[in-house]
Formats: sequence, C-alpha cells, structure tokens
Amino acid sequence: MPHLKVIGITGSYGKSSTKEFLFQILSQKCNVFKTPGNINVDIGVAQVVLKQLRDEHEIAIIEMGAYKKGEIKAICDIVKPSMGVITAVSDQHLSLFRSLENIKEAKYELVQSLPSHGKVFFNADSEGARELSQRALQEGYEVQTYAINQTANCMALHIQVKPDSISFDIHGVKFNTGLCGKQHVANLLAAILIARECGMHLKEIAKAVMHIFPPPRVMELKRSASYGDALLVIDDSYNSNPEGALAAIEHLKVFEGYKKICVFPGMRELGMKTDVEHIRVGEKIRDVCDFTIFTLSDYLEPLKIGLGKDYDEKNYTVIM
Repeated sequence: MPHLKVIGITGSYGKSSTKEFLFQILSQKCNVFKTPGNINVDIGVAQVVLKQLRDEHEIAIIEMGAYKKGEIKAICDIVKPSMGVITAVSDQHLSLFRSLENIKEAKYELVQSLPSHGKVFFNADSEGARELSQRALQEGYEVQTYAINQTANCMALHIQVKPDSISFDIHGVKFNTGLCGKQHVANLLAAILIARECGMHLKEIAKAVMHIFPPPRVMELKRSASYGDALLVIDDSYNSNPEGALAAIEHLKVFEGYKKICVFPGMRELGMKTDVEHIRVGEKIRDVCDFTIFTLSDYLEPLKIGLGKDYDEKNYTVIM
C-alpha cells in the first residue's frame, strides 16, 4: 500500500487519547484506519491490520505499546510508519524496564524506524520526551514539538478550563472543546500538529475539535439521570499513572461547591518509584478531596504518609 500514510504513536501515557483525537480530526477529511481499543502490541496490531485495513484507507494510525525493548521495533517492522509521535516518557512500567534509560531506548525505536524523510513529534512538556527530541535533532531527523509549559513549535496559549470544557489559542485561532480536564490539551496539541502536517488548516481543525470526545473511561464526565448536576462522576479508570492521577485530582478544583470524593486503586508497575509516587498522590488527595475510597490496601502506607496526620481515618476508607 505505497499510498498509505502510517502514523505511529507511543509514549508512557497519552497514546490512546492522542490516537482517538487524531482519528476524529482527520476523519473529517480523509479515510482513516486506527488500531481499536488498547490493541498496541505486535501480534494484536498484525491481526487488525490483516483483517481491517483496506485499499481505500488513506491514513493509518497505529498505537504502539511495549513491555520490553524491541517490541516497538517489531510493530514498526510490520506497519512501516512514516511519521511518529512520542507523547511522554516517564517512570510508568519502571518495574518492567528496570530503568528510565531503558524506557527511553524502547520509545526511541519508533524514531529509528522512520524513513529518511520521516517526521517525528514530541511532547516538550515531558522531560524524557524532550531529551529524545534533542537526540533526534542531533541525529538528523525532522522534529517538531508541542507543549503547554515549554517553548515549542505548537503551543496552547490562554488556556481556560471549566468543569466540562476547555478553550485555548494556537497561532491566533480559538479552539473550544467539551473535553474534561486540562491534561487533554497536550494530546490535542499532538493531534492538531499532525493534522496540519496531513494538509488540514487550523480553522477546519478547530471545527473538528468542537465535536471531539474522549476514549471510554478517560476523564469521562457522567451525569446522574436522577440527580442531574447535583451528582457528577468523572470516570478516569482506563489507566493509572502518576501524572494522570495527579492531573485528574487537580481538575476537581474547578468544581466549586461540590463535595469531592476520590476512588483510587493505586498504581502498578512503578518499581522503585512506587512509594514516592504514591506519597505524591496522597499529598494531592489531601489538598483537594474531602473523602477517599481506596480499593486496594497494597499502597496504603505511602498514601497515608502523603495524606498526613490531619487527613485521618474519618476521611478515607479501604474497600477490598
């Protein structure tokens, strides 16, 4: 399929959201294929490509996950990406990779698999991804960056966050979306930047962004049929990582006048960073939430350190 433009997306977090946002935007103009759900390893990707990819598809968006070095290269060998995105590089899956350097090397396999004319996009707000972008520049790859808090090729300015909407500016164009949570902005920036690269104009991208929706269980705002806005639930149970958990809890601050209840299972595969990251989340819960339900006791001790003495057992319970 020589006409097919293949976009590979990898990162410690943000892969699925970036994939879904990019698919929804590009589908306004092109016939787009994407890997469904959380299928992001070589065998799963091979199966869906064989069964679902068709000649009429113009663009294929492939989510790429890894639990060890070599797995992203294996996916790239199957789909031959011409563009790549690294959404973030962090301590997620540290227990599997053993070091942050191993995680970086695994993600960089996507860059190394691109052709000489390939382009790669990095989230400059992620320190690990930013370091990889500098390496890619030094090695002669065509690099573009996006960010909220760093200088980048694509930046979101004048960000305004409300309970059920986000707005921001890019190069003087206003973007409005009904998404919930500032953490969506980075993934939107990646999708916007790549959509421009695929030939869409900012104004038509902005129209598509107005109707965009998140993947299931990723900062989904749900209203009760019986209670309306008196009872709101944010479902962010798709995955759990330190940055995502902190951002989700932080978003509760915009819900003024509500009692804030957090339901938290803890975070797996963090290796030596397990205690440190759970202490950080405990501190954020203490600062934002009125009550917390822990659904596992595994990480309770470091969480309690973060909660502090004032956030006593009257403010949380453990359900197993």
